[in-house]
Amino acid sequence: MPVLSSRDFDYYRGWIQESISEHEKQMQHINMPDEVVASYEGRIAAFEQGEAVTGSDIIENYLFIAVNTLLPTLFYQVPRPMIKNKPAGSPYSAEVLNELVKNYINDDVKKEFQMVILDAFLAYGYGCMKVGYNSRRGRVQQNRVKEILTGRKESKYPDNMEATVEFLKYERPVLLRQSPKDVILDHTQPFGKGQRVTFRYKRTLKELMDSNLYSLSSNFISFFKHRGEGDERKITLDLIEHWIMIDGYAWKLVYVQEWEDEPLAWGRSVYRWLPYSLLRFNMPPDRLYPVSHGQQAYKAQVELNYLNTLWKEHIDKVRRQHLIDVNALTESGRTTLKANIIDGIVECNRPVNGVYQQIVSQPMSADVYSNIQNVRAYLKLLLSTSGAKAGEPESKLATVERMKAMGDVLRTSGMQDAIRDFMKDVIRKTVQNVVDLGDPELTILITKKDIYDPLTGEPVTGKKIQIGGVDGLRLKGEDERSLIVGDITTDYIYDVDITSAARPDFPVIRKQLAEAIQLAVTLRPMLKEKNKDIDIVELLQDYFNTFDTIPNPSKYIVDLSPEQVSEQAEQVSEQARLQNILAGIKSSKGVPEENAVIQGAEQVQTDTEGLNTLGEV
Repeated sequence: MPVLSSRDFDYYRGWIQESISEHEKQMQHINMPDEVVASYEGRIAAFEQGEAVTGSDIIENYLFIAVNTLLPTLFYQVPRPMIKNKPAGSPYSAEVLNELVKNYINDDVKKEFQMVILDAFLAYGYGCMKVGYNSRRGRVQQNRVKEILTGRKESKYPDNMEATVEFLKYERPVLLRQSPKDVILDHTQPFGKGQRVTFRYKRTLKELMDSNLYSLSSNFISFFKHRGEGDERKITLDLIEHWIMIDGYAWKLVYVQEWEDEPLAWGRSVYRWLPYSLLRFNMPPDRLYPVSHGQQAYKAQVELNYLNTLWKEHIDKVRRQHLIDVNALTESGRTTLKANIIDGIVECNRPVNGVYQQIVSQPMSADVYSNIQNVRAYLKLLLSTSGAKAGEPESKLATVERMKAMGDVLRTSGMQDAIRDFMKDVIRKTVQNVVDLGDPELTILITKKDIYDPLTGEPVTGKKIQIGGVDGLRLKGEDERSLIVGDITTDYIYDVDITSAARPDFPVIRKQLAEAIQLAVTLRPMLKEKNKDIDIVELLQDYFNTFDTIPNPSKYIVDLSPEQVSEQAEQVSEQARLQNILAGIKSSKGVPEENAVIQGAEQVQTDTEGLNTLGEV
């Protein structure tokens, strides 16, 4: 580990502490995630008392409706990476990268993406995904059965591993959602432009010792061990992980706040960028901490809750009041009145009109009801996609409703574009990390057609390739030819299938596929004239994939037997021969046309009128 001078260590610690203070201030004044989440969950602070109340006190929770209708719209399936090659790249490499990334972008990562989207939309104004690469090493225990070990063995003698030999326990990309509470951005730069980032973690001393990530000195362990009565599991430490760009590389500094003697780690990584990706929807250019949709709607939600509470209390209190002269009643009458209370009873000595007088309550002003409607409309506007679903329609006019729906679609599309750009950045960094740092032991299947092995020149569709390990091909290495051709950053295009970022409308997809199949059949003869063809089978499989009841459409499409192929070829040959005969008959000038035979010679016009029908001579 490179040596970090005490002067530089003090500088970094002071800068990080300044960033943490700025971060805490921004989180308290610009975004109040705890209050927003409480409102989303139905626990909103009472307007006057300032005390937390239960969910039943929120009459209309627009935040809850918005998030639960927005999330499936923005993200539904596991993102499908689409890596394409530029002319300098290689289609073989692009397909290998696609299959590699599919092993890591799975359902677990989908949940991480969903949490980042929630962070950006609801609570914090931005979300963060940590994108790195992690490999853990372990030691072989004596008499340990070799087969239960996972990963590659680093020993030169893998069949005779001693207790002191290290092996690679596992390796894989790191794709984890980081809470924005503990992601401290570079407070000197606009959003996404910073050259530093800091992550905060809570770790026990036991977890830190077992992680095998840092070399912990005996002084460090003894300094903290006395806190938990000798039990490392009871000692919680504040771990700071700071990344800073120096000379084109990301340098990593790790230390514990209470330990000022030395850092746990300091050194240059191979990352050419900070190991994280950020997502935000509200994008003012120079603001470091943007305001979330949830924060914007929070104050309106509080006001709506307060107005609804006033309305509810008023309705509960609106009762007819009656003045009763209790002195004019007998004892029996008083008993009967108390046993059969009707509305509100006000006892008095001398009513204006005899023994009984009714007091009429005044209804609440119409301005209060109109204000409730205005706040509802404002919330619908802020939360966009949930507007048409959250309450009553604002207008019964079809034109107004169509314009509103179009606005919702445009807003949702803009958010999907931001999510897609965020995912593209994650995929690009993941690919770079796997190629630069990893040699994973896994088998990939090449599924795309017209892909040729650069070593043999043979097509590899449906071929399984073992990457890494003792016998597998390496992504980069001196002994084996590299599978990746070109520069990862510049020679490949990274994208994500946008249909995976929204709930699919299968009836619409089926209609489009059916039209595509019909068009393909129509244009197929023309394409064959240009030495091109369309794979109708692939189109049909995509069509079948839209049905939940057909999980494996390929089993319904079978190959013809040699006898069937021969019989089909004979039928095609016979049909072609008949068509040629008919074409020759029709082209013969001495044979009358079919219409002439049916109509008879008497129907054929021979006079000047008939000539006129043929045009001018």
